[in-house]
Amino acid sequence: MKASEKLLRTKEEVERKNKLEKDNKIKTQEIQFKEWKCRLVFKQYYNQRIAIELVEIGTDEPVAYATVNIPEIDLKQSEIILKTYSENEGMLECLVDAGIVSKPIKWIEGGYVEVPVVELLISPYGK
Repeated sequence: MKASEKLLRTKEEVERKNKLEKDNKIKTQEIQFKEWKCRLVFKQYYNQRIAIELVEIGTDEPVAYATVNIPEIDLKQSEIILKTYSENEGMLECLVDAGIVSKPIKWIEGGYVEVPVVELLISPYGK
């Protein structure tokens, strides 16, 4: 495959993804996470909980998932669990400072680490 074909395919994939997000009325929000200027893309896990992906603006390359899904933990509909360990260090502060999530409501065990449960302060569906 030629580089121009790959670029075209990539551009078409980005356009298709952007159209899908628009058609599904999924809201995006821009933030700065570490050295990346990102947009937040709100998605859903298989159990209908909210997932947040950070995607670099300009390249549409994935940067990180801000959330984790721990199905056995009871959550209110507006609550999410943030991944704040490893490459996601600083995620909590970034999202709190941007007004996206509340300060932690509680901390729970998430495998070998504790992770915060926070309230999502904005609607992922643009309402």
